[in-house]
Amino acid sequence: MKVNIKVSRHMKRTTLMISALLLTILSGCDQFKQKESCVNYFGPNDLGGYQLLDDGLALHQDSGTVWYRCPAGQYFRNGMCQGQPLVLGWTEANLFAVEFSENSSYQWRLPTDDEFKAITAQECINPALNTNVFPQLPIENFWTQDRTNFASSEKCITYSYQGSIACRIPVSAAHMFMLVAKP
Repeated sequence: MKVNIKVSRHMKRTTLMISALLLTILSGCDQFKQKESCVNYFGPNDLGGYQLLDDGLALHQDSGTVWYRCPAGQYFRNGMCQGQPLVLGWTEANLFAVEFSENSSYQWRLPTDDEFKAITAQECINPALNTNVFPQLPIENFWTQDRTNFASSEKCITYSYQGSIACRIPVSAAHMFMLVAKP
């Protein structure tokens, strides 16, 4: 009789271990699931918390920031970004924002990491922004205003594909950039 009890306990323990292992494996499957493209994720009229303004501007209502809907250097016409985006070093991108502000009713600047995070859609990728608000946004690294703690000659970028942020980028590197302002 003792043998049956030992086998029974062993079987229970083995069954529990197998069950726990299967549960762990099956619950981890979603982490490798490919996220949907934001082009398909947002419905045709879904602005997701933005108010579209005149002249290619969009107010992100949660953060209170106004975004130019195209990368710097492009212009917004007929619902699309047209022209060629600028690809500049960090210092030159900031100088462009100052010059752009002189011809505008807004004080434009590069967005901070937190401002970029605020508009990044966590549910989708390619790009990780609402494509109804930011049409045809290139999958690129975009300068942010933030700087690293390591060197004044290094700054941060945001990768538009999934919204990741990387720092320690030399200011001389050439990247696209977006413009943001507070109303």
